[in-house]
Amino acid sequence: MKNIKKIILIIGFLMVLMPVVFADTIFYDGFESTGFSTEWTITDGAASGWFVTDTGTPSQGNWYARATNTDTITTAQLNVSTVGYSSIVLSFDWISNNVDAGEYFTVEWYNGTGWLELFRTDTDTGIYNTQQFALPDSADDNINFSIRFNASIDLGNEDYGLDEVRLEGNHVVIAPAPGGDRTAFAINYAIIFLGLFFVSAIFLVLTTIFNNELQFFFMLLTMLSVPYNLKMLYILSEQAGVTGEIIRFIDVSYIVSLWLFAFIFFYSMIKITMSLRVRKKKPAFVDQPRMNDNLDDKEL
Repeated sequence: MKNIKKIILIIGFLMVLMPVVFADTIFYDGFESTGFSTEWTITDGAASGWFVTDTGTPSQGNWYARATNTDTITTAQLNVSTVGYSSIVLSFDWISNNVDAGEYFTVEWYNGTGWLELFRTDTDTGIYNTQQFALPDSADDNINFSIRFNASIDLGNEDYGLDEVRLEGNHVVIAPAPGGDRTAFAINYAIIFLGLFFVSAIFLVLTTIFNNELQFFFMLLTMLSVPYNLKMLYILSEQAGVTGEIIRFIDVSYIVSLWLFAFIFFYSMIKITMSLRVRKKKPAFVDQPRMNDNLDDKEL
C-alpha cells in the first residue's frame, strides 16, 4: 500500500508539470559566429551595408552587427518560418552613435502579404536599448514570416548597432500543415476533444466503484482531466481563429484549474501521510487471558 501511494505521488507530480507551456526560442543571434548566418539576407546601400564586427561596442559578447556610411538604406532581413508556433515575440538590442537629421533606423515584419513597421527611431542614444514586441496573430504559424532591420546613415563616424536578436513563441504540438484546411483540422480536433471528456467521465465512474488507493488514483485522473481538456480547448480555439475575451477566459480557466488540481492533490497527499502516521502509532491489540478463565481452571 505504501508503494502504491508513492507511485501515485510521483505520477501526480509529473502530471502537474506536463501541461505547463514555456516559450521556445525560434531563432537567436548574438553574432558571436563572427558573421551572418544563412537565415540573413543583406542588401547594401549605395556605399555599404550591414556587417558583423568586433570593433566598437557590442551589447553582449564581442561581436555585433553594424551599419555605417551606407549613404542610402541598407537592410538586414531575417527569414525564419514560425510554422508550429504561436504568440510570437521579437526582441533585440540597438544603439546609435552621432546620428543627425535625416538618418534613421527602422524594423519591419512581413505577414505574408506585406511589410508592416514595428519600430522607427532617428535619435542619437550612445547606449544600447532593448526593444520587445508581441506580434499579432498573423505572425503565428506563418511559413513566410520575415523581419528586416533598415538603416540609413551618411558618415563613417555615424553608425547603428544591432545585437541579441531573439524570436520566441509557444510551440504548438498539434497544428494543421502549412496551408492546410484549418476548418477540417478544427472539426477533427473537436472529435478528439469530446473523446477526452468521455474518458474523464469513465474515470469519474471508476472513482465511485473502487475503494482506497484505486479510488484515490481515479479521482486524481478525473481532476487532472479538467485542466488538460481546457488546455486542449484553448489550442483548438486558437487554431480555429477564436480571439478576444473568449480565448482569454479559456486560458485563465485553464490556469486556475491547474493550480486548483495541484492544491487538492498535495492537500490529499498530506492527509494520507498524516493518516498513515496515526496508524503506525496506534498499538496493536493483543488478546490477553481473562481473570475469570484462570479462576475457573483453579476451581477445577
